[in-house]
Amino acid sequence: MPDVPPTPPLPPPRLSARGLAIAAGLGVLYAVASGLVVAQLDGSNGFYDAPYPVAIVGALVEYALVGVLMLGAWALVIRGLDGAGWGWKLAAHLVLAPVFAVAWYALYALVVGAMTGENLLDIADIFVDGRWGLFSKLTEYVLIVAVLHTVREVNRLRAREAQARDLAALAQERELAALKAQLNPHFLFNALNSINAALAGRREDARSMVVGLGDLLRYALAASERAEVPLAEEVAAAEAYLAIEQHRFADRLRVEVAVAPDALAVPVPPLVVQPLLENAVRHGLAPTERGGTVRLTARRDGGHLRITVEDNGTGASDLDPAALLDAGVGLRNTDRRLRTRYGEAAGLQIDAPSDGGFRVRFAIPAPVAESPPILEPAEASV
Repeated sequence: MPDVPPTPPLPPPRLSARGLAIAAGLGVLYAVASGLVVAQLDGSNGFYDAPYPVAIVGALVEYALVGVLMLGAWALVIRGLDGAGWGWKLAAHLVLAPVFAVAWYALYALVVGAMTGENLLDIADIFVDGRWGLFSKLTEYVLIVAVLHTVREVNRLRAREAQARDLAALAQERELAALKAQLNPHFLFNALNSINAALAGRREDARSMVVGLGDLLRYALAASERAEVPLAEEVAAAEAYLAIEQHRFADRLRVEVAVAPDALAVPVPPLVVQPLLENAVRHGLAPTERGGTVRLTARRDGGHLRITVEDNGTGASDLDPAALLDAGVGLRNTDRRLRTRYGEAAGLQIDAPSDGGFRVRFAIPAPVAESPPILEPAEASV
């Protein structure tokens, strides 16, 4: 059975215009209701009575400050500690809750004081006369963050369910594709024709192509049993593919493979490089009389493995590189596999170098290898 692929990271929480509009609408409704209650008080119970318009303005100022301060709490905890454990989040809220209450009380006194021309901010009174106001704001903080965390967890559950569906669909597609050899029929047809032509006088070339094609088909069929393979195996399959194409194109196709030794043990999805090479040969070099060079490079960069396939053909002159994701089934499937497994940032990036041709690249997480790889393909330049 195929290995279970790792769960890709979820995108960080973000503020949506719809969510902000709903929160603002609820805040305004609550402020209007609160202002109506305050306007009915006669001051006998310790509250100041106020005309309805004044009470409404005061309530709107109050909950506008609550909204601004809660945006800071959202950024620091809901987004900033999104990947942390609940212990860290609880500790952060225990620190932020009293800060929020005191900051609200002080800002409210400053704003209302500026509106009325009075000095209403008395630090000594905050914890005496304002203790019930502080308690109410602490209660509001707890209720609001509970709602924010609930919304985030619901969105997280929905995203995980969508990812599970995508991964299951991709796994099924990958198995079916592996049973069909996952190789372009045009490539197989051309390889068999080249072998047939070589049998007449270049038997050694024919034997070499048969061996290479057999190795490539065996690797493709075995790919359905593994979710990831060491980069060294993927590079060996890529070199087998390019060797067959070199027999077909002769001196029109030159190959350069430069893979850093410390990158060979990094796990990658199987058959993720071959579609990129096929695109370079088919769209970059095949249309030209002079041919060109296909270059495969792979290296570690921080915590990522960066793989690039490029050619110096003239394919970009008559085909938009970005359109290849829509036009090419191999590239489109590869892009989708990478994005689903590793996140949106791992998708294919396609551009046209200044000297012509195409450049396709991607970057995936590269965990530290436990031991050096045994297989080390030498850098080739033919």
